[in-house]
Amino acid sequence: MYLLYNQTLNLFRGGTTRLVDEEDMLRIQDLDSPELEQVIDKRLAEQLREDVQLIEGVYDPFDAEAYRKGNLAPVFFGSAVNNFGVQELLDTFVELAPPPLHRETDTRVVAPEETKFSGFIFKIHANLDPKHRDRIAFLRICSGTFERNTFYYHVRSDKEMRFSNPTSFMAQSKNVIDEAFPGDVVGLYDSGNFKIGDTLTEGERMMYRGVPSFRPKFLKNSSIPTRSRANNSKRVSSSSLMRVWRNCLLR
Repeated sequence: MYLLYNQTLNLFRGGTTRLVDEEDMLRIQDLDSPELEQVIDKRLAEQLREDVQLIEGVYDPFDAEAYRKGNLAPVFFGSAVNNFGVQELLDTFVELAPPPLHRETDTRVVAPEETKFSGFIFKIHANLDPKHRDRIAFLRICSGTFERNTFYYHVRSDKEMRFSNPTSFMAQSKNVIDEAFPGDVVGLYDSGNFKIGDTLTEGERMMYRGVPSFRPKFLKNSSIPTRSRANNSKRVSSSSLMRVWRNCLLR
């Protein structure tokens, strides 16, 4: 795999589905190096050089600022099943991604450099584990440091909450974490206390703005026809439809 961004070639050992170790990867910084033809066929090495030269001649150099403005989208190729190209994607994303931004609340603008913790719930997901009827609220940290087993103020309910098992997610794996920082996303096990847009702080009363909310435009009663005449009179109320609609969003 050749990375045009930093002009490096990574060669992997095939037939592995685990995390790639350094001994499974050979990194070549210069395509003109004789080492390249020692590990791959000479014909393939020449083809690689020609392809890279053609691409670099056709496309403009990568502009990180245009990417951060949303005017440019880098493309990565790989295989998540074989863990091929995944690490390159993650490393490049960490290098290119913009730092945490200032966020607006109903009282002021919060800077990520502030020492006091604050964050908001932007997603709620149910039944992540098929064996358990769990529900996890995803918290985006906007300022300060989030710490495990620390009481934080839930602004909407005017209550303090403590989280003993905050979780980070990476693909199918999840791990309990002790702390997290601005820009991080933390999963909080929820028993129905959270709604999308809820704000957690160290005591300050404020609510983050800009969190999208979705509400139905029309509410109507509907009937479900069945073969039994006795059941034809059963109707589904708008409140029932609202519950179904809400559960679909939370999933």
